[in-house]
Amino acid sequence: MADRIDRLEERIEVVEGKVDQLASAMTAGFQAVDEAFREQREYTEFCFARLEQRMDAGLARIDDRFANVDNRLAGLGAGLSRVECRLRALE
Repeated sequence: MADRIDRLEERIEVVEGKVDQLASAMTAGFQAVDEAFREQREYTEFCFARLEQRMDAGLARIDDRFANVDNRLAGLGAGLSRVECRLRALE
């Protein structure tokens, strides 16, 4: 019976070692996943910042174009007002 208890103690020690190895492997795996998530988040933030800059620049160009269109329309409105005044004068 003492022999069985000695073997049982050895087997328990082996199992403990395996559990410790498994715990270490899982910890390392979780750390790797955490690192991958961190890297992905940093890359996503970097890409978003670049996209935001490009969009801001593009929208600024569109705003400039609309301002030019507004100026042209204002000039056209003034020209039409002059034509209208001339037509009234001819009547």
